Amino acid sequence: MVLECIRDDGYAPEMMVWIENFPVKGQYYYLRKRVHTSNGMGYLLDEIQNPVMPNGEEPNFHNSRFRAHDSMPELEESLTEQLEKVEG
Repeated sequence: MVLECIRDDGYAPEMMVWIENFPVKGQYYYLRKRVHTSNGMGYLLDEIQNPVMPNGEEPNFHNSRFRAHDSMPELEESLTEQLEKVEG
């Protein structure tokens, strides 16, 4: 699944200590794993990895920060352009 980051603000100060790499609003990421947490559903992303926290888990990002897509928009645009050239 492809996820678009729609919110990259409002992280709790205590989480800023543990997270080195953050998703950026407007960027697209591939879902690596869904994580069930006490705060709801979290995501781990292929393009972003962080060191594990003292609890032994990698920090995840809440699902409310993302919008799901079927594929990467850049890939769709490239395939459409190639198809237009072939049909052209």
